[in-house]
Amino acid sequence: MKLLAIANQKGGVGKTTTAVNLSTCLAAKGKRVLLIDLDPQGNATSALGLEGTAGQSLYEALIGHANIKGKIVPTRFRGLSMIPADLDLAGAEIEVARLDDHLTRLREVLAGLDPDGLAVDGFPDAGA
Repeated sequence: MKLLAIANQKGGVGKTTTAVNLSTCLAAKGKRVLLIDLDPQGNATSALGLEGTAGQSLYEALIGHANIKGKIVPTRFRGLSMIPADLDLAGAEIEVARLDDHLTRLREVLAGLDPDGLAVDGFPDAGA
């Protein structure tokens, strides 16, 4: 499993566009891809047509109230799944900063992912 992060503090530099296009192209090439939208604006989520997924963001997993596997939703692209964003993520930065493991929290949450936990068609396996 490879993890890629597309990050830049400056806005308007193409982070979301790059993430959506790269993940879609990798899925089209037969790779299993999980795109995680961590921006409360949710532009990657809406770009993939998943606007109606309130409560599915990584927020609850980041603060320790949910399992990351339950947040994965399929997209219309074979091999591409997503953890969508919602407005709850706006409060996550403040709440996570209060946790003892705030510097490694995202890594720990992502460690709960099984690389074989996604089916090739993009839908989570029934046992996940």
